[in-house]
Amino acid sequence: MRTIPIAPGVVAALLIAAPAGAQQDIFARDGDRIIVDEDARVEIVRRRQATVRTIFNQERRLLIVLVDYLKPGEFPDGQVDWAFNFYDVEGNWPLGERWEGLTTLFQYDGTPPHPRGLALETPQGLIHLVPNRSPLLQTPVSSALAVLSFRGAGNGPRRGLSFTETESLQLEDYARSKASGGTVSTSMGPSAPGSTGRGTGAASATFGTTSVGVIRGPSGALQKIRDVAPNYPDAARRANVMGVVILQLSVAPNGTVTDARILRSIPLLDAAAIEAAKQWLYAPTGMTAPITVTAAVNFTP
Repeated sequence: MRTIPIAPGVVAALLIAAPAGAQQDIFARDGDRIIVDEDARVEIVRRRQATVRTIFNQERRLLIVLVDYLKPGEFPDGQVDWAFNFYDVEGNWPLGERWEGLTTLFQYDGTPPHPRGLALETPQGLIHLVPNRSPLLQTPVSSALAVLSFRGAGNGPRRGLSFTETESLQLEDYARSKASGGTVSTSMGPSAPGSTGRGTGAASATFGTTSVGVIRGPSGALQKIRDVAPNYPDAARRANVMGVVILQLSVAPNGTVTDARILRSIPLLDAAAIEAAKQWLYAPTGMTAPITVTAAVNFTP
C-alpha cells in the first residue's frame, strides 16, 4: 500500500490532467491510502470503462444514463450495474434521443469550490454534466464536445437487470418525481440495496421478510406498516428453484396495494410473490393518485 500525502489546495485526480501548473494530478492504485492535510480541498475523479446507454427527452428535459461497468479482462455481461436520472437538463445534448456504446465514464466528487458531476468520453468527444451553478469541471472546456447542467439527479444500483428493464424503471422514477415534486431514485437489485442521489431508496428481500423501495419527497417516505411473507411453493422447493422476483406495485393513497405485475419473472415463484405483495399495507401516501414502486422478493429454500 502506498501512502500519498496531499497538501492544502492540491487536487487528487484519478484521471484528466488539469491545465499545466494549475494543479497536481495524483494517480491512485487499488489499496492506496490518501492522507489529506487539515482542510485541503481536493477533487476525486473516478475513471471506469463501461458500456453506456443514454436516453434523452428534450421535451421533458430528462437524461437517463445506464451503465454496465467493464471489469479488467472481461467482456460486458449486458446487465446494468448503475443508473442515473438527470432532471431539468439545460444545454445541447449531442448524441440524439438514444445512444449506446463503449465509453470511459468519469465521476467527479469534489470539496467546494471543486465541482461535482459526470463526464462521458464518447467517440464524438467529451460530454460534461454538472449541477446548476456549479463550477465547470477541471478539464479545459474547449476540449469538451458539450457541457450540460441539471437541477436534480438520482442514481443507484440496478444489478441483475437488462438495459430494457432498467430503462423502464428509470422512467417510472421520473414519473414519481414529477408526481411528488421531489427527486425519486429507487435502488434495487438481487445483490444488495444501494444509495442514491437526492432521493434515496432500496428494495431487497429475503424469504420471510420483504422490503420495498423507499420514496422520499415533500410527503416523506413510503413506509410499509404490514408485511406478509411469501409462501414458498412446494413445486419450486422440490425443483430447488430460487432467486429474486421483481414486482411493480401500484400503491393507493390509503396505502393498499391495488395492483402488482411482474418485471422480472421466475415462473414457479411469480404467483406467490404477487399474492404476498397484494396483502402488504403502507402508511397513507399523502398523494391524490396511486404511486408506482418496485419491490424485489427473494426466495431461498
